[in-house]
Amino acid sequence: MMIMLTALLVALLGWLYVLCRLANRVATVADRVVRLAIVGYVVLLVAPVAFGVLAWQALPYCDGWMGVNRARLAANPAALAVVAMGWAVVLVEVVRRRIAAYTRHAALAGRVTAQGSTVRSLRGALSWPSRIRTAVYSAAMRIPGNHIGMVHTFRFDVMFPDLPRTLDGVRIVHLSDFHHSPSLDPAYLTQVVSAANALDPDLVILTGDFAHARSDAGVVASLLAPLHAPHGVFFVCGNHDIWHNEKPMVAALRGCGFVHAAGECIPVRIGEVVIHIAGTERPWRHDTLGTALDRLPESAFCIALSHHPDNVRWLRRHRVSLVLSGHTHGGQIALPLLGPLLVPSARGSHHASGFVPYQRTLLYVNHGVSATMPLRLLCPPEIACLTLRRTPA
Repeated sequence: MMIMLTALLVALLGWLYVLCRLANRVATVADRVVRLAIVGYVVLLVAPVAFGVLAWQALPYCDGWMGVNRARLAANPAALAVVAMGWAVVLVEVVRRRIAAYTRHAALAGRVTAQGSTVRSLRGALSWPSRIRTAVYSAAMRIPGNHIGMVHTFRFDVMFPDLPRTLDGVRIVHLSDFHHSPSLDPAYLTQVVSAANALDPDLVILTGDFAHARSDAGVVASLLAPLHAPHGVFFVCGNHDIWHNEKPMVAALRGCGFVHAAGECIPVRIGEVVIHIAGTERPWRHDTLGTALDRLPESAFCIALSHHPDNVRWLRRHRVSLVLSGHTHGGQIALPLLGPLLVPSARGSHHASGFVPYQRTLLYVNHGVSATMPLRLLCPPEIACLTLRRTPA
Protein backbone atom coordinates (compact mmCIF):
# COMPACT_ATOMS: atom_id res chain seq x y z
CA MET A 1 0.00 0.00 0.00
CA MET A 2 2.80 2.44 0.87
CA ILE A 3 4.49 1.98 -2.51
CA MET A 4 1.20 2.54 -4.30
CA LEU A 5 0.38 5.65 -2.26
CA THR A 6 3.84 7.08 -2.98
CA ALA A 7 3.46 6.35 -6.69
CA LEU A 8 0.05 8.08 -6.72
CA LEU A 9 1.37 11.09 -4.79
CA VAL A 10 4.24 11.67 -7.24
CA ALA A 11 1.94 11.16 -10.24
CA LEU A 12 -0.61 13.62 -8.84
CA LEU A 13 2.19 16.14 -8.30
CA GLY A 14 3.23 15.77 -11.93
CA TRP A 15 -0.25 16.43 -13.21
CA LEU A 16 -0.60 19.39 -10.84
CA TYR A 17 2.51 20.93 -12.40
CA VAL A 18 1.02 20.47 -15.88
CA LEU A 19 -2.24 22.17 -14.88
CA CYS A 20 -0.49 24.94 -12.94
CA ARG A 21 1.85 25.77 -15.82
CA LEU A 22 -1.24 26.13 -18.02
CA ALA A 23 -2.80 28.40 -15.36
CA ASN A 24 0.39 30.51 -15.35
CA ARG A 25 0.05 31.17 -19.06
CA VAL A 26 -3.68 31.92 -18.94
CA ALA A 27 -3.26 34.21 -15.91
CA THR A 28 -0.53 36.16 -17.72
CA VAL A 29 -2.99 37.01 -20.50
CA ALA A 30 -6.06 37.59 -18.32
CA ASP A 31 -4.93 38.00 -14.73
CA ARG A 32 -8.23 39.57 -13.65
CA VAL A 33 -10.10 36.48 -14.84
CA VAL A 34 -7.64 33.89 -13.54
CA ARG A 35 -6.37 35.02 -10.14
CA LEU A 36 -3.47 32.76 -9.24
CA ALA A 37 -4.01 33.38 -5.53
CA ILE A 38 -7.48 31.85 -5.86
CA VAL A 39 -6.09 29.05 -8.04
CA GLY A 40 -3.55 28.36 -5.30
CA TYR A 41 -6.26 28.04 -2.66
CA VAL A 42 -8.22 25.72 -4.94
CA VAL A 43 -5.14 23.54 -5.46
CA LEU A 44 -4.54 23.37 -1.69
CA LEU A 45 -8.12 22.26 -1.12
CA VAL A 46 -8.68 19.99 -4.11
CA ALA A 47 -5.31 18.18 -4.23
CA PRO A 48 -5.75 16.31 -0.90
CA VAL A 49 -9.29 15.34 -1.89
CA ALA A 50 -8.09 14.11 -5.28
CA PHE A 51 -5.33 12.10 -3.61
CA GLY A 52 -7.84 10.54 -1.24
CA VAL A 53 -10.12 9.51 -4.11
CA LEU A 54 -7.20 8.07 -6.08
CA ALA A 55 -5.97 6.18 -3.03
CA TRP A 56 -9.42 4.66 -2.55
CA GLN A 57 -9.54 3.64 -6.22
CA ALA A 58 -6.05 2.13 -5.94
CA LEU A 59 -6.82 -0.17 -3.02
CA PRO A 60 -7.54 -3.18 -5.29
CA TYR A 61 -4.03 -2.88 -6.72
CA CYS A 62 -2.33 -3.05 -3.31
CA ASP A 63 -0.84 -6.25 -1.95
CA GLY A 64 -0.38 -5.71 1.76
CA TRP A 65 1.35 -2.65 3.26
CA MET A 66 4.37 -2.62 0.99
CA GLY A 67 3.41 -4.61 -2.10
CA VAL A 68 1.73 -3.90 -5.45
CA ASN A 69 -0.40 -6.42 -7.31
CA ARG A 70 1.42 -6.05 -10.61
CA ALA A 71 -0.80 -8.48 -12.51
CA ARG A 72 -3.94 -6.56 -11.62
CA LEU A 73 -2.25 -3.22 -12.41
CA ALA A 74 -1.01 -4.49 -15.78
CA ALA A 75 -4.60 -5.44 -16.62
CA ASN A 76 -5.53 -1.75 -16.46
CA PRO A 77 -3.15 -0.06 -18.93
CA ALA A 78 -5.04 3.27 -18.81
CA ALA A 79 -4.42 3.73 -15.06
CA LEU A 80 -0.81 2.64 -15.51
CA ALA A 81 -0.31 5.18 -18.32
CA VAL A 82 -1.77 8.04 -16.25
CA VAL A 83 0.54 7.24 -13.33
CA ALA A 84 3.56 6.82 -15.63
CA MET A 85 2.91 10.14 -17.36
CA GLY A 86 2.66 11.91 -14.00
CA TRP A 87 6.02 10.42 -12.98
CA ALA A 88 7.55 11.42 -16.31
CA VAL A 89 6.47 15.04 -15.81
CA VAL A 90 8.09 15.14 -12.35
CA LEU A 91 11.35 13.63 -13.60
CA VAL A 92 11.51 15.96 -16.60
CA GLU A 93 10.71 18.96 -14.39
CA VAL A 94 13.45 18.11 -11.89
CA VAL A 95 16.04 17.68 -14.65
CA ARG A 96 14.86 20.81 -16.48
CA ARG A 97 15.10 22.96 -13.38
CA ARG A 98 18.57 21.64 -12.50
CA ILE A 99 19.79 22.45 -16.01
CA ALA A 100 18.15 25.91 -15.89
CA ALA A 101 19.72 26.63 -12.49
CA TYR A 102 23.16 25.57 -13.72
CA THR A 103 22.83 27.64 -16.89
CA ARG A 104 21.68 30.72 -14.98
CA HIS A 105 24.50 30.35 -12.43
CA ALA A 106 27.06 30.15 -15.23
CA ALA A 107 25.59 33.21 -16.97
CA LEU A 108 25.69 35.23 -13.73
CA ALA A 109 29.26 34.30 -12.85
CA GLY A 110 31.29 37.48 -12.60
CA ARG A 111 28.15 39.63 -12.77
CA VAL A 112 26.52 39.00 -9.38
CA THR A 113 28.19 38.13 -6.09
CA ALA A 114 26.13 37.22 -3.03
CA GLN A 115 27.40 39.03 0.07
CA GLY A 116 25.38 37.04 2.57
CA SER A 117 21.92 37.24 4.07
CA THR A 118 20.31 37.77 7.45
CA VAL A 119 16.98 36.58 8.80
CA ARG A 120 14.81 38.62 11.14
CA SER A 121 11.73 37.09 12.70
CA LEU A 122 8.81 39.49 12.66
CA ARG A 123 6.26 36.86 13.61
CA GLY A 124 5.69 38.67 16.89
CA ALA A 125 4.40 41.62 14.85
CA LEU A 126 1.84 39.49 13.00
CA SER A 127 -1.53 39.72 14.72
CA TRP A 128 -5.13 39.92 13.53
CA PRO A 129 -8.42 40.96 15.13
CA SER A 130 -10.11 37.70 14.06
CA ARG A 131 -9.62 34.68 16.32
CA ILE A 132 -10.18 32.31 13.42
CA ARG A 133 -7.52 33.99 11.30
CA THR A 134 -5.12 34.08 14.25
CA ALA A 135 -5.62 30.34 14.77
CA VAL A 136 -5.06 29.62 11.05
CA TYR A 137 -1.82 31.63 10.95
CA SER A 138 -0.57 30.13 14.21
CA ALA A 139 -1.11 26.63 12.83
CA ALA A 140 0.48 27.53 9.47
CA MET A 141 3.61 28.88 11.16
CA ARG A 142 4.31 25.39 12.48
CA ILE A 143 4.53 23.92 8.97
CA PRO A 144 8.18 23.11 8.13
CA GLY A 145 9.55 25.46 5.47
CA ASN A 146 6.85 28.10 5.98
CA HIS A 147 8.71 31.42 6.10
CA ILE A 148 5.74 33.66 6.87
CA GLY A 149 6.99 36.55 9.02
CA MET A 150 10.66 35.49 8.62
CA VAL A 151 12.04 38.48 6.71
CA HIS A 152 15.25 37.72 4.82
CA THR A 153 17.67 40.48 3.85
CA PHE A 154 19.73 39.49 0.80
CA ARG A 155 22.87 41.47 -0.10
CA PHE A 156 24.47 41.39 -3.54
CA ASP A 157 27.27 43.10 -5.41
CA VAL A 158 26.08 43.62 -8.99
CA MET A 159 28.79 44.18 -11.61
CA PHE A 160 28.43 46.36 -14.71
CA PRO A 161 31.27 47.01 -17.18
CA ASP A 162 29.72 50.31 -18.28
CA LEU A 163 29.07 51.64 -14.77
CA PRO A 164 30.51 55.15 -14.28
CA ARG A 165 33.22 55.13 -11.63
CA THR A 166 31.31 57.60 -9.45
CA LEU A 167 28.44 55.09 -9.14
CA ASP A 168 30.69 52.29 -7.90
CA GLY A 169 29.43 51.44 -4.40
CA VAL A 170 25.94 52.96 -4.78
CA ARG A 171 23.59 50.95 -2.57
CA ILE A 172 20.00 50.26 -3.66
CA VAL A 173 17.36 48.82 -1.32
CA HIS A 174 14.52 47.16 -3.20
CA LEU A 175 11.13 46.39 -1.61
CA SER A 176 8.03 45.03 -3.32
CA ASP A 177 4.56 43.53 -2.83
CA PHE A 178 3.58 44.93 0.56
CA HIS A 179 -0.07 43.92 0.17
CA HIS A 180 -1.17 46.00 3.12
CA SER A 181 -4.41 44.81 4.68
CA PRO A 182 -6.44 46.76 7.27
CA SER A 183 -6.64 43.58 9.35
CA LEU A 184 -2.84 43.21 9.56
CA ASP A 185 -1.03 44.74 12.52
CA PRO A 186 0.84 47.83 11.21
CA ALA A 187 3.82 46.85 13.36
CA TYR A 188 4.87 44.36 10.68
CA LEU A 189 5.42 46.95 7.93
CA THR A 190 6.87 49.38 10.45
CA GLN A 191 9.61 46.91 11.31
CA VAL A 192 10.22 46.06 7.64
CA VAL A 193 10.76 49.77 6.95
CA SER A 194 13.10 50.03 9.93
CA ALA A 195 15.16 47.09 8.64
CA ALA A 196 15.37 48.67 5.18
CA ASN A 197 16.57 52.00 6.59
CA ALA A 198 19.21 50.22 8.65
CA LEU A 199 20.91 49.21 5.38
CA ASP A 200 21.77 52.90 4.77
CA PRO A 201 20.65 52.96 1.12
CA ASP A 202 21.57 55.60 -1.45
CA LEU A 203 18.36 54.83 -3.37
CA VAL A 204 15.16 53.07 -2.35
CA ILE A 205 13.08 51.32 -5.02
CA LEU A 206 9.46 50.21 -4.45
CA THR A 207 7.87 48.05 -7.14
CA GLY A 208 4.20 48.07 -6.34
CA ASP A 209 1.27 46.21 -4.83
CA PHE A 210 1.19 48.51 -1.83
CA ALA A 211 -2.36 47.50 -0.95
CA HIS A 212 -3.91 44.05 -1.18
CA ALA A 213 -7.44 45.34 -1.71
CA ARG A 214 -9.22 48.51 -0.61
CA SER A 215 -6.74 49.71 1.98
CA ASP A 216 -6.61 53.35 3.05
CA ALA A 217 -3.90 55.02 0.96
CA GLY A 218 -3.08 57.46 3.74
CA VAL A 219 -2.45 54.63 6.22
CA VAL A 220 -0.16 52.80 3.78
CA ALA A 221 1.74 56.01 3.03
CA SER A 222 2.17 56.80 6.73
CA LEU A 223 3.70 53.34 7.30
CA LEU A 224 6.14 53.74 4.40
CA ALA A 225 6.91 57.45 4.95
CA PRO A 226 9.97 56.79 7.20
CA LEU A 227 11.80 55.22 4.24
CA HIS A 228 14.59 57.56 3.26
CA ALA A 229 17.63 57.73 1.01
CA PRO A 230 19.83 60.71 0.06
CA HIS A 231 19.06 60.31 -3.65
CA GLY A 232 15.36 59.54 -3.35
CA VAL A 233 12.64 56.91 -3.01
CA PHE A 234 11.13 55.86 -6.36
CA PHE A 235 8.06 53.72 -6.97
CA VAL A 236 5.67 52.23 -9.51
CA CYS A 237 2.27 50.70 -8.81
CA GLY A 238 1.31 47.05 -9.17
CA ASN A 239 -1.78 45.30 -10.43
CA HIS A 240 -3.56 45.31 -7.05
CA ASP A 241 -3.09 49.08 -6.75
CA ILE A 242 -4.37 49.69 -10.28
CA TRP A 243 -7.34 47.33 -9.93
CA HIS A 244 -8.58 49.38 -6.96
CA ASN A 245 -7.74 52.85 -8.41
CA GLU A 246 -4.12 53.78 -7.82
CA LYS A 247 -4.61 57.56 -7.91
CA PRO A 248 -5.14 58.05 -4.13
CA MET A 249 -2.14 55.79 -3.43
CA VAL A 250 0.07 57.69 -5.88
CA ALA A 251 -0.98 61.01 -4.36
CA ALA A 252 -0.36 59.79 -0.80
CA LEU A 253 3.09 58.41 -1.62
CA ARG A 254 4.02 61.59 -3.48
CA GLY A 255 2.98 63.47 -0.36
CA CYS A 256 5.74 61.55 1.46
CA GLY A 257 8.28 62.89 -1.03
CA PHE A 258 8.46 59.66 -3.02
CA VAL A 259 8.82 59.88 -6.82
CA HIS A 260 6.32 58.13 -9.10
CA ALA A 261 8.43 56.83 -11.99
CA ALA A 262 5.65 55.29 -14.14
CA GLY A 263 6.19 56.18 -17.79
CA GLU A 264 9.04 58.48 -16.84
CA CYS A 265 12.80 58.45 -17.29
CA ILE A 266 14.10 60.52 -14.40
CA PRO A 267 17.73 61.75 -14.21
CA VAL A 268 19.25 61.53 -10.72
CA ARG A 269 22.59 63.21 -10.13
CA ILE A 270 24.98 61.27 -7.92
CA GLY A 271 28.27 63.03 -7.58
CA GLU A 272 29.51 64.04 -11.00
CA VAL A 273 27.31 61.68 -13.05
CA VAL A 274 23.63 61.04 -13.72
CA ILE A 275 21.82 57.75 -13.20
CA HIS A 276 18.46 57.36 -14.95
CA ILE A 277 15.49 55.84 -13.08
CA ALA A 278 12.73 54.67 -15.43
CA GLY A 279 9.40 53.06 -14.59
CA THR A 280 6.55 51.22 -16.26
CA GLU A 281 3.18 49.88 -15.09
CA ARG A 282 2.47 47.75 -18.13
CA PRO A 283 0.50 45.65 -18.94
CA TRP A 284 -2.09 47.34 -16.73
CA ARG A 285 -1.27 50.92 -17.75
CA HIS A 286 0.13 51.79 -21.17
CA ASP A 287 3.00 54.25 -21.47
CA THR A 288 5.58 55.47 -23.96
CA LEU A 289 8.62 54.64 -21.85
CA GLY A 290 10.34 52.90 -24.78
CA THR A 291 10.42 56.17 -26.71
CA ALA A 292 11.82 58.04 -23.69
CA LEU A 293 14.54 55.42 -23.20
CA ASP A 294 15.59 55.64 -26.83
CA ARG A 295 16.30 59.35 -26.35
CA LEU A 296 18.93 58.65 -23.68
CA PRO A 297 22.62 58.98 -24.59
CA GLU A 298 24.36 55.76 -25.59
CA SER A 299 26.49 55.88 -22.43
CA ALA A 300 23.54 56.41 -20.04
CA PHE A 301 23.18 54.00 -17.11
CA CYS A 302 19.51 53.20 -16.58
CA ILE A 303 17.59 51.28 -13.90
CA ALA A 304 13.98 50.36 -14.72
CA LEU A 305 11.20 49.70 -12.22
CA SER A 306 8.52 47.24 -13.30
CA HIS A 307 6.07 45.40 -11.08
CA HIS A 308 5.68 42.66 -13.70
CA PRO A 309 8.98 40.89 -14.51
CA ASP A 310 7.88 40.01 -18.06
CA ASN A 311 8.40 43.64 -19.09
CA VAL A 312 12.13 42.86 -19.24
CA ARG A 313 11.45 41.26 -22.61
CA TRP A 314 10.96 44.69 -24.19
CA LEU A 315 12.95 46.81 -21.74
CA ARG A 316 16.16 44.97 -22.67
CA ARG A 317 15.80 46.31 -26.23
CA HIS A 318 16.18 49.86 -24.90
CA ARG A 319 19.62 49.56 -23.28
CA VAL A 320 18.33 49.22 -19.69
CA SER A 321 21.09 47.86 -17.45
CA LEU A 322 19.01 46.67 -14.47
CA VAL A 323 15.30 45.86 -14.14
CA LEU A 324 13.83 45.59 -10.62
CA SER A 325 10.48 43.83 -10.28
CA GLY A 326 8.22 41.79 -8.02
CA HIS A 327 4.70 40.41 -8.60
CA THR A 328 5.51 36.68 -8.39
CA HIS A 329 6.13 36.32 -4.61
CA GLY A 330 8.62 33.64 -5.62
CA GLY A 331 5.59 31.50 -6.44
CA GLN A 332 4.36 31.81 -2.80
CA ILE A 333 4.57 28.03 -2.42
CA ALA A 334 7.60 26.10 -3.67
CA LEU A 335 8.61 22.47 -3.26
CA PRO A 336 12.13 21.05 -2.83
CA LEU A 337 13.77 20.24 -6.20
CA LEU A 338 10.61 21.14 -8.13
CA GLY A 339 10.26 24.77 -7.10
CA PRO A 340 7.03 26.80 -7.31
CA LEU A 341 3.77 25.56 -8.79
CA LEU A 342 2.13 28.86 -9.68
CA VAL A 343 4.09 31.83 -11.05
CA PRO A 344 2.19 34.69 -12.76
CA SER A 345 4.58 35.01 -15.69
CA ALA A 346 4.73 33.89 -19.30
CA ARG A 347 8.18 32.52 -18.43
CA GLY A 348 6.82 30.54 -15.47
CA SER A 349 9.40 29.54 -12.85
CA HIS A 350 12.15 31.24 -14.88
CA HIS A 351 10.77 34.54 -13.55
CA ALA A 352 9.94 33.30 -10.05
CA SER A 353 12.74 35.03 -8.14
CA GLY A 354 16.33 36.24 -8.11
CA PHE A 355 18.59 37.43 -10.91
CA VAL A 356 17.81 36.52 -14.51
CA PRO A 357 20.33 37.52 -17.21
CA TYR A 358 19.15 38.91 -20.54
CA GLN A 359 22.42 39.62 -22.33
CA ARG A 360 23.58 43.04 -21.05
CA THR A 361 20.36 43.54 -19.03
CA LEU A 362 19.92 42.02 -15.58
CA LEU A 363 16.47 41.33 -14.16
CA TYR A 364 15.94 41.00 -10.41
CA VAL A 365 12.64 39.52 -9.16
CA ASN A 366 11.89 40.24 -5.49
CA HIS A 367 9.86 37.85 -3.30
CA GLY A 368 8.07 40.80 -1.71
CA VAL A 369 7.29 41.25 2.00
CA SER A 370 3.59 40.38 1.95
CA ALA A 371 2.08 38.58 4.95
CA THR A 372 -1.54 38.51 3.79
CA MET A 373 -1.50 34.77 3.05
CA PRO A 374 -0.65 32.23 5.78
CA LEU A 375 1.74 30.20 3.60
CA ARG A 376 5.12 31.16 2.17
CA LEU A 377 6.67 27.75 1.62
CA LEU A 378 10.37 28.17 0.72
CA CYS A 379 9.55 31.73 -0.47
CA PRO A 380 10.66 34.03 2.36
CA PRO A 381 9.59 37.68 2.54
CA GLU A 382 12.52 39.70 1.28
CA ILE A 383 14.45 42.94 1.51
CA ALA A 384 17.02 43.12 -1.29
CA CYS A 385 20.15 45.25 -0.99
CA LEU A 386 22.04 45.65 -4.27
CA THR A 387 25.41 47.41 -4.40
CA LEU A 388 26.45 48.61 -7.85
CA ARG A 389 30.01 47.71 -8.79
CA ARG A 390 32.14 48.53 -11.78
CA THR A 391 33.54 45.37 -13.37
CA PRO A 392 37.34 45.38 -13.04
CA ALA A 393 39.18 45.76 -16.34
